[in-house]
Amino acid sequence: MLNTYRILSYLLLPVALLTGITTIAGLMMALGSLAALLPAFLSGATTIYIITSFMFLQRVVEAHKTVRHSLHDWVRANGFVALFFGSMMLVQSIALMNNPSVFKDVMEKAAEMQKVQIPPATLMKYARGVLVAMSVVSFLLLVHIGVCFRLLKRYAEHFE
Repeated sequence: MLNTYRILSYLLLPVALLTGITTIAGLMMALGSLAALLPAFLSGATTIYIITSFMFLQRVVEAHKTVRHSLHDWVRANGFVALFFGSMMLVQSIALMNNPSVFKDVMEKAAEMQKVQIPPATLMKYARGVLVAMSVVSFLLLVHIGVCFRLLKRYAEHFE
């Protein structure tokens, strides 16, 4: 279980970078539209979860240090939001992949909105790749959260 957690933690670090950039862009968009605030919050909490859980791995699991209880709170609170975010991402990507007509409609609307004309077949190919990547990342995130919550209980004595 520790090796799984360690591997997933390192795999999710680049995801934290991408979700952090998405959060900043989402906050900029939220200045003009409040509807963009929820996705920015979800991606921000996921970024914070990945970073704080990595800190938990390094400081508590590997170094066996005693840390403040606030780290536990940060990991747990943002873990629940990341759990929602990962679940939502997984369900949406699987739903789009399993419903070709809806996927085609979404891609047609995206093709209409784009300023640079990309051939529809190329756009569909890239979009399908993004959906597969989203599915894999969200699955790994959900597994990571489950393992992390178990480890938080196991290492409870390391929080003061």
